[in-house]
Amino acid sequence: MEQPTLEYTDVMEDMDADLLNLLKRQLDSFIKWDLVKFFYRQPDNTYQAQDLVQHLNRDLDELETAAQELASAGILDRRWRGNQAGFALAADPTTRRLVAKFMQACQDRYFRMKVVYHILRGLSHNGR
Repeated sequence: MEQPTLEYTDVMEDMDADLLNLLKRQLDSFIKWDLVKFFYRQPDNTYQAQDLVQHLNRDLDELETAAQELASAGILDRRWRGNQAGFALAADPTTRRLVAKFMQACQDRYFRMKVVYHILRGLSHNGR
């Protein structure tokens, strides 16, 4: 009897459904992955985009756009100080658990390879 073969995409999609959904819908770029990792490590701090540039060594416009998209998706909270917006990890407990689950899964090398695969695949499909 012949063994069924797994397609490469089947292997790459073999992960927790919540994490796969997070990857496909919200964490669709490396800069967003960097932001989630940064805010996971600083869960109660608020940072303005200029501050993030110093910490993540990324372009200001790209960081601002990515942070705003993550805020719109509910992963980050947008907080205002006067007329300046800052960002922090969402206070919502469900979101924090999902981010923690994602970051814990990132401890596994094979999971990180899957994350890279999904980001690159999304970038190529979106023409970025």
